[in-house]
Amino acid sequence: MKQCILITGGTGKIGKTLSLHFAKEGHRVLFTSTTQEKVNALLEEGNGLEGELIPIMSAFESENSADDVFEQIRASGPFPSTIIHNARSLSSLAIGNNGISERSNLLKEYDMAVAFPYQLTMKLKTPSLKNVIFVSSIYGM
Repeated sequence: MKQCILITGGTGKIGKTLSLHFAKEGHRVLFTSTTQEKVNALLEEGNGLEGELIPIMSAFESENSADDVFEQIRASGPFPSTIIHNARSLSSLAIGNNGISERSNLLKEYDMAVAFPYQLTMKLKTPSLKNVIFVSSIYGM
């Protein structure tokens, strides 16, 4: 294996592409998902690739989400040298009939896009961690 890479939101549109790409290149890819069905689909699609795909389940909704993900990563083997924060939830990006996002949705998005990645990165801050990348988008405009 070349590197260990963590991709949050690893079964979404961008995350799935990144997960498969890095596994194809021979990397060990830890990826988070909220849905077992999507995990199974990604593992099936990635079957036979040179690298390794390792699912980490998380709903990202509790105050302990970063702790839960950290423990799953620790149990899976070496810590990642690269983290790609990509997790998003379409429900928290929803725009209401009035053309704006509700405050509760914005707070969920903040937690998933800012608070959780920060907490997890600080937990994974080890000498092996070399890169932290945030994939983001501009929405609601």
